[in-house]
Formats: sequence, C-alpha cells, structure tokens
Amino acid sequence: MLMVEPCQVDYRGYEVTVENFLRVLTGRHETAVPRSKRLLSDEGSHILLYMTGHDGDEFLKFQDSEELQSHDLSDAVKQMKEKRRFKELLIMVDTCQAATLFSQVTFAFL
Repeated sequence: MLMVEPCQVDYRGYEVTVENFLRVLTGRHETAVPRSKRLLSDEGSHILLYMTGHDGDEFLKFQDSEELQSHDLSDAVKQMKEKRRFKELLIMVDTCQAATLFSQVTFAFL
C-alpha cells in the first residue's frame, strides 16, 4: 500500500487569484508574504505548471471571475527566465482551448 503524506496547500479559495498566481511565478511578493507561500526556485529548478479549468480564446478563468490572459502568462514566463527561476519549465493546460493560451508565448527557450 502506498502511503501519501497530505500535501500542504498554500493558497486556497479566494486567495487563488491571477495576481497571486503571477506573483508566485515571478517572485514579486510583498515582504509580509511568508516563505511557505513563495516559489523558492532557482536556475537549477525543474518546474511543472499544471492548470485546468474553464477558458476561452487566449485566457484561463480563475474562480469563474478573473481571467489569466495569454500576454500575462507570456510576461511572467519571460520574467522567470530573466530572473533565472528555472532550468526547465513544463506548462500543461487541460482546457477546451488550451492552445490559445500560448499564442503570446513565443520564446526560443520553451
């Protein structure tokens, strides 16, 4: 029998916002944000980013009220690369129109 430790949830409910998501990716936190709510990655990190939910052309919905736009995701990935926040980054999106979320993500390193 496989025993799985309970996972720690850092953001839940209304804390799950586009702003918080982008802050976690880019490391642009307010000083009061505890280390446990930060992505402590560096140039040696392998990151899997899996997103699922409702979407449309070039956006993914958060909490059925906010939208993560393709250009926001593109900008966040660019900042992550510039800040050396990963060695490898795999982004998986499981939605009806997932491919459109990557329309603005056109970096040679991906």
